[in-house]
Amino acid sequence: GIHVGATVKAVGLATGGDVSHRVDMDLGGLAVHRGLRVGASVRNVLRPAFGSSEVRLPRYARIGAAFDAEAAGYRPVVVSADVDLAKYESAGRERRMVAVGIEHWIRGHRVGVRAGSRMNTVGAHETAVSAGASVALTSLMYVEGQVTGGASADQRWSVGARVTF
Repeated sequence: GIHVGATVKAVGLATGGDVSHRVDMDLGGLAVHRGLRVGASVRNVLRPAFGSSEVRLPRYARIGAAFDAEAAGYRPVVVSADVDLAKYESAGRERRMVAVGIEHWIRGHRVGVRAGSRMNTVGAHETAVSAGASVALTSLMYVEGQVTGGASADQRWSVGARVTF
């Protein structure tokens, strides 16, 4: 099937002691056929301007694809890749990211392990790698953890719980 979504959002930005509010929008789409999924998203579609200095939110556009082998009748493995379609500035650095990942579920979908990498293809060629795991405590509740290594700004870890419906 084909799925399309939009989020209309209120965005606020403090400039020179004043807070300005604007309306913006994010768009996304997903096409699914058997084990193949192809999606695209655009954030900050309207690129609202704030303050007298005309500070604008950058527009982000990304496209990606994933192959869910289990949905195609194979082992429970998902392989994915995505890429930013245009350069953007973030934290004072120029970026256009490419990412790849793999996820595998074992023990009857009770334990999931994943790994991935992302790379900046412009400006400083930063690379980060990550690994994570999920454990199903029940069919609706998971405990998850991940670790990311790379440039000092990318080094992080997290542990969390998730409930699904």
